[in-house]
Amino acid sequence: MEKLRTDVLDKILLRRTKIERAADVNLPPLEITLRRDKLSVEEQDFYTSMYTQGRTMFDTYVDKGTVLHNYAHVFDLIMRLRQAVDHPYLIIHGSLAAAEAIPTSSRGGSDVCALCQDDIDEPGSRRASSCGHAFHAECLAEYLEQAPKLPSGGIGCPTCFTPLTLSLEDDAGADADDDGVPPADVGDVGAAASEAEAPMTATPLRGSIMQRIKTAEFKTSTKIEALMQELRQMQERDPRSKALVFSQFTRFLELIEWRGKR
Repeated sequence: MEKLRTDVLDKILLRRTKIERAADVNLPPLEITLRRDKLSVEEQDFYTSMYTQGRTMFDTYVDKGTVLHNYAHVFDLIMRLRQAVDHPYLIIHGSLAAAEAIPTSSRGGSDVCALCQDDIDEPGSRRASSCGHAFHAECLAEYLEQAPKLPSGGIGCPTCFTPLTLSLEDDAGADADDDGVPPADVGDVGAAASEAEAPMTATPLRGSIMQRIKTAEFKTSTKIEALMQELRQMQERDPRSKALVFSQFTRFLELIEWRGKR
């Protein structure tokens, strides 16, 4: 086996480490910084409540000797505690049916404009694109006036940058004088007029957590504000710098995205 490794495998296998290829990759030195931020009083109370509830349920499993049979539930309890530290909204506005029982003034059910990030309270002012994003009619009209053209022609969605195609179903009966969006702007804004007249149905996005929250009642979290502070400091040190934000919870990334656009 040793002869196979030294005489064969070491000669034919290509294995490069960061240290060996440091000159080619030119990576900056790795720097790990740990922050210890204190939760707000409301966040701490919410976390304590979730911990007490989870501990009671876990003790019940222990008393009945069914911990191994409920390991998935125990894992879910731990995940919910991690979510509570990120932002209570991950539980309050989560997909679990039990979340509906938690009273909150931030619960809503309207779309959020992808341009101004406010709720679309009036159904008549809602405009939806085929990529699934929604806009205020007045925000969309202003965007169409100044949006740059895509290299392939037409105008791109301000969120996902795909060619912007609007659904005619949301605009049925809408008057150009009422919302400022003339009928010519409905349809594929980059296509010919004949193609723009063909109605298209908007494909709804996966249920975003922001669709369940009243943006006027939005409250940030300690962890989000700590991230915003780090990003501002990074930009102050080097305006050309960029950041990649990772999270196990995609809905937490949606909250971060909304907060970052404000």
